[in-house]
Amino acid sequence: MEAFQAANRVLKLYLEQQGLLGARFGFLGGFHLTLLLTHIALTLPPNAKAEHLVRQFFKTYGSWDWEADMVSPIPGRELTYKRIQHKEPMVILSIEKPVANLTFNASRNSVEALSRAFRLANEMLDARKGWAEVCGSGPNAKEPLELFLESHVTFIKVDVGHWGGSCLRGREVLGWLESKIVVVRQPKIT
Repeated sequence: MEAFQAANRVLKLYLEQQGLLGARFGFLGGFHLTLLLTHIALTLPPNAKAEHLVRQFFKTYGSWDWEADMVSPIPGRELTYKRIQHKEPMVILSIEKPVANLTFNASRNSVEALSRAFRLANEMLDARKGWAEVCGSGPNAKEPLELFLESHVTFIKVDVGHWGGSCLRGREVLGWLESKIVVVRQPKIT
């Protein structure tokens, strides 16, 4: 249990550092992370250490086929769930009946961003990089704005105006808009 808790905290730190923590934006929340880690913990021996859990987490989910495969902490549970292929880019199943997909806010873009981050972390750990470097918080880490500007060549500016009596409704609109625009890709021109 101690190894599981330590691995959970480490993975939560990683997701926070990468900006990938937030279920309402289509990323992972704490419950999703626990279910994903439970799936990994059940595949490893009971005496596995936290570093083994974290390493296997990135190795497994860095190459996971999110469009075809489902994650269930209980083996065999995914056989009872019927996936709606075009509406569910990520499926993490609930523990209790009725079995349901808990990642209903996930979009293709948010799943791609998670998958890319897991692959990158796995590659960095394979290359024996330190944890601070994997999280992006080491001494040679770049500022988030600098990384953003280096990794994108096209930018879109969106101005949103909300006229109404409730600022909470405006925040809802902004939250919805943020959850829909995770990654904007530039089309390839040949």
